[in-house]
Amino acid sequence: MTSPHFEKPISDLRHRMLQDMTNRSFGDKTKHDYMRHLEALVKFLGRSPDTVTGDDLRRFPAEQIAQGAQPSKMNTQVSALRFFLTITCGPTGPRQPTGPHALSQEAAACAFA
Repeated sequence: MTSPHFEKPISDLRHRMLQDMTNRSFGDKTKHDYMRHLEALVKFLGRSPDTVTGDDLRRFPAEQIAQGAQPSKMNTQVSALRFFLTITCGPTGPRQPTGPHALSQEAAACAFA
């Protein structure tokens, strides 16, 4: 008999971000909120968040605002994506996207500044 409560598989990237937040003593609510914002980015992109481009980062907040996102949500979202881009996808993180629309380390660090 299969249990009705099972955990969905966790991607390496999600696991890495959760570990990065744990290493920095983030609270459970912050972890939950940051992962929710990253999931919204994935839904928007339709692909892995570590492939995000500068154009994507300009369109994503506009889409969220058009859907009624309030300033408090947008502030948390900026923090979550900044953390993801600079810490989880930093120099020792997953592969860095390449090509004409890829973010440099400097651009990723100040993408939402």
